[in-house]
Amino acid sequence: MKYRYPQLNAEMPCKEDVLKLTPNPAVGELVQRLAEEGVETYLDRFDAQQPLCGFGLSGLCCQRCLWGPCRIGPRALRGTCGADVNLVIIGNLLRGMAAGCAAHGRHAQEVIETVIGAAEGRIDFPILGEERVLDLAR
Repeated sequence: MKYRYPQLNAEMPCKEDVLKLTPNPAVGELVQRLAEEGVETYLDRFDAQQPLCGFGLSGLCCQRCLWGPCRIGPRALRGTCGADVNLVIIGNLLRGMAAGCAAHGRHAQEVIETVIGAAEGRIDFPILGEERVLDLAR
């Protein structure tokens, strides 16, 4: 059974649909084995969450302070703090973007430190395609 989300204009597949659509048969075998062992997977947790909250799917749920979560809609046009629909949506978007940048920024920092360490000879890490690295640096 697919889950219909009008807020997203999308249908999300259930566990059985995901397993049917997965091209790698090993995935199906793994999920079957995990089920036999009683191990919960993301597919089980997703199915257990249905139906998902329309406020969250629409970006109209604010959880940025301890007064919430606030659900912005016809009954409440503003959150407890006074944030309206525009502020809640952009706040949720910016918070997600900041979290993603922070996580991936750390990866970039480690790559940069590795390249510098290899260039200075402090790390035994051969640089393959040295010309390409120099082109990027220029």
